[in-house]
Amino acid sequence: MLAVAAVAAVAAAVEDPFPSFRDLFLRPVDPFPEPIETAAGAVKVAVVDFASLPIVEDFPARMMKMIDVPGAERLFVNDAAGVLYGVSYDGAAVTSWLDLREPRWRLDPGSHRAGSAGRMRFHSFAFHPQFA
Repeated sequence: MLAVAAVAAVAAAVEDPFPSFRDLFLRPVDPFPEPIETAAGAVKVAVVDFASLPIVEDFPARMMKMIDVPGAERLFVNDAAGVLYGVSYDGAAVTSWLDLREPRWRLDPGSHRAGSAGRMRFHSFAFHPQFA
């Protein structure tokens, strides 16, 4: 708690070169500004199929992370098996963008099979800030 207060004091005293950091982490936004009715019962959430990733090695995709890269005009999502996909905003087009299972990368991302402990997985990714 003390570290967060110190960061907030420094950010307030100095012009912040990363306003998105300040906006995201030091000024949280309540997604439910009005209290949720407790008498109405449980909160209901509608689920809509958006896109489907291909089956890899006879197992359904294990999506780990999805991001929207500004200027790229698509979403990116990775599968634990080692594939990074580009997904159109409407979810209609899913294309393999990078496959770490290819021999040229000299990696072994493992498989989804049970008992494959100790094998590498593709858990996360990031793009350079100037990527588009």
